[in-house]
Amino acid sequence: LPDALVPAVPGTIQLRFDEEVAASTGAVQVIAPDGSRVDQAVTVVDGTTVQVALKGAQTGTYTVAYRVVSDDGHTISGSY
Repeated sequence: LPDALVPAVPGTIQLRFDEEVAASTGAVQVIAPDGSRVDQAVTVVDGTTVQVALKGAQTGTYTVAYRVVSDDGHTISGSY
């Protein structure tokens, strides 16, 4: 959830959309407090859910950025 406070960096992050989406490798980027990327290379799409594995354990604020394509062909992007 955006603005969530968690006790440790999760092993994965999931984004859920209102409709089915398509996403390529790198469609979800997770940036650590020091500016390094902590998302793994593989993006898994299952209908309305996009999942990416994470590595890292820094304490602080992370940024999640995404860019996927909806079932009707429109690009959906954003960050939190």
